[in-house]
Amino acid sequence: MTDWKAEVEKTKSMGDILDLVQKVKTKEDADLFMQEYEKITDTPEIARQNIGYGLGYLDREEMERLYPLFPGCNHPYFGPQFGRGYRPTPEESFRIGVRIGTEALIEDRIKKRKAKNAGKGS
Repeated sequence: MTDWKAEVEKTKSMGDILDLVQKVKTKEDADLFMQEYEKITDTPEIARQNIGYGLGYLDREEMERLYPLFPGCNHPYFGPQFGRGYRPTPEESFRIGVRIGTEALIEDRIKKRKAKNAGKGS
């Protein structure tokens, strides 16, 4: 049995985490891995999103093997159906990327405007 605590503590990057995830063979392993991984992230939700996102970089066979072992780990942009029989088309991926980029740009501009206005009130 893998000592997930020791293995997770050694990780330094998302690549290290994905290497570990690929060693998971059973639901029990997945649960034990997630318990330890959630301890080193800010929140359990971030841990689940990281795994859901990261699994998208694996080949289809490995991704489809692992997603069922991590049922709460959904891709943050493509949703829970991703990796479970659904792959977005390049056009869908592009549209989602444009939407996310636009939202981030708007959010950044709002923050900058608020910071600028806060400086005027001083």
